[in-house]
Amino acid sequence: MKNSFNLFAKAALILGLALGMSACGQSKADVEVGSGSLISFEETEKDFLDSCKKLDWPEGTKVPEHFDDSKDASFEAGFGNTRASQYWEAAWEEEWLNNYKTNPAKAEKALKELEKAPGMTYMGVDKCDDATRKFFKDSLDKAKAGDPSGFEQNLKLNDPR
Repeated sequence: MKNSFNLFAKAALILGLALGMSACGQSKADVEVGSGSLISFEETEKDFLDSCKKLDWPEGTKVPEHFDDSKDASFEAGFGNTRASQYWEAAWEEEWLNNYKTNPAKAEKALKELEKAPGMTYMGVDKCDDATRKFFKDSLDKAKAGDPSGFEQNLKLNDPR
C-alpha cells in the first residue's frame, strides 16, 4: 500500500513538472497580448508610456519618461497601464496632501481626479482585489472628510515613484 502511494506521488510530481516546463516554453508567437499572458519589457514600456500620455496629471508633475522595471523580465499584458495608473494615483494623492490645508481648490481638483480611479482599468476585478479597492475607497472618503491618514499610508506602502 505504501509503495503504491509513493509511486502515485512520484507520477503526480513528474506530471506536474512536465506541465510546468511546457508552460514555460511558450514562445512569444503563442502569446496573444491582452490574454493575461506574458509580454516583453518593450511592449510593456510602450503601454506604460502611452497610458501616461492619456492621463491627466497635477500641474508641475514630472511624468515618468521610462518604465521602471527590469528589461530582462516579462510582464502580464496590461501591466504598463496599471503601473502608469499607480503613478497617476500617487501623484494626485500627493497633490491633495500638499494642498488640503492651504489650497482648497487644488485639493478639490485632486479629489475629483481620484474619484475616477474606481472606474479605471487598474482598479478592475481582473487587476485588483476587493481589499485594495475598499482601502482606496476608505482612503478617499477619509480625505473628503479632511483626514490624510489613508493617502499617507498608501504612499508610504505603495508609492511606485
